[in-house]
Amino acid sequence: MAVGPYLQLGLTSIAPVLREEMGLSRTQVGALPAILSLAACLTAWRWGRWIDRSPAGRVATALFVSSAISFVAAAVAPGFLGLIPAVVLAGVAMGGSNPVTNDLIMSRYAVGHRGVIMGIKQSGVNAGILLAGVTLPLAAAAGFWREALFLSAAWPVAGLLLVRHQVVRQPHQPDQADLSVDDGPREEGARMPSEVRVPLRLLLAYTGIMGAAVASGSTYAPLFAFESLDIGTSSAGFVTAMLGGVGFAARLSWGRVADRHADPRRLLQIMALGTAGGGVLVAILGTVSYPLLLLALAVYASFSSAWVVVAMLTTTSAVPPAWSGQATGLVMMTFYAGYMIGPVSFGWLVDTFNTYTPAFTALVAMALVATLVPTRMHLKIEEIS
Repeated sequence: MAVGPYLQLGLTSIAPVLREEMGLSRTQVGALPAILSLAACLTAWRWGRWIDRSPAGRVATALFVSSAISFVAAAVAPGFLGLIPAVVLAGVAMGGSNPVTNDLIMSRYAVGHRGVIMGIKQSGVNAGILLAGVTLPLAAAAGFWREALFLSAAWPVAGLLLVRHQVVRQPHQPDQADLSVDDGPREEGARMPSEVRVPLRLLLAYTGIMGAAVASGSTYAPLFAFESLDIGTSSAGFVTAMLGGVGFAARLSWGRVADRHADPRRLLQIMALGTAGGGVLVAILGTVSYPLLLLALAVYASFSSAWVVVAMLTTTSAVPPAWSGQATGLVMMTFYAGYMIGPVSFGWLVDTFNTYTPAFTALVAMALVATLVPTRMHLKIEEIS
């Protein structure tokens, strides 16, 4: 779960250096995660169908190979156009990360015990962000960001070794009860029926809106800090590391809370409302001082990072196991669509008005709209028989 976000947020954490060395505009800075998210959006559902009918080890191997190549491609990229293939490959890999890991969780853990595991799994995203925010800005400040990206390819290579020893040797063996006639055998790889897909529609809308809001804040936080407070590259990069660290703890904590709630609607509303409030604090305190910005970002990350744990837990519990891959792929497809639109729109607003105020206003507005969506949901965190 860490390798896709590592490159995505790693590049934005060194945005000041990329702007100086490659001449990137603010819009192009936002275009990199947008392109990555577009690739993830276009492939997430396909990955889901594949995992519904193929061994998890085979799918995970393909993900890690794509990730390793993406790091090397980013390290040798001469400019913005050269970075595009790298982020596309990273996006393709990220598109399959949730379907394959959700499949592994559903095959090994019962409802009521998945929240903590889901929190641990989703916190891998924040671990990647934390690691990228610590290593890449320091390397960039020393003039070695390309070498750091190249060496970072060791992480997906290590993932390949884990797949070989932990997944391939312990293959997924679903209960026969999970493969009822109504659920549809995994090996057929059939399309998900409408009675399974339709109840997910409002969850799809929620993830799309929150994806756009959250992506905007996490993508531009380092550049916002750099330009608003006139701080150094390392300090700006630490913003990404701090977002990752707080998000890591938040996902673990909210995963435990989600295990005790059969109805996810209240939790999803709290996540959206907290993201809106955190966005307001970042916009206001981020122009005052660096410590106050970090405090505001901590509040923001406590909610903006954790909602996806509840969304993934709801998805894996609200559909039959045989359709978990496709359901996860659909939910993540709308999330990545939002992640694609949000940063580019945020950057365009900043470039157009030469101030961050309209962009943060849009972020807060999206999060507030998301608070209204769960009220009409009819999904619960429970096993479907």
